[in-house]
Amino acid sequence: MRIKKTNEFKTQSPDGKTIMIYEFTEFLDARGFKNLNERVEGLKSFQTADGKYVNFIGEGEYKIVETGVILRQV
Repeated sequence: MRIKKTNEFKTQSPDGKTIMIYEFTEFLDARGFKNLNERVEGLKSFQTADGKYVNFIGEGEYKIVETGVILRQV
């Protein structure tokens, strides 16, 4: 398994602060019939630039786990 940063984007907190969110994706090594070394995309996770874990809520909304602050993608 390998984890790779696959995206980054800006969000905004209710008090107007801009917070960068990084998306990480797990890639799993798999073996198929045609390709013996295939990589399959697995779970995604999100963190703020300062390392706080973030949950995806839906429709461009995220919640910082530690603080409960809701962020909206800009």
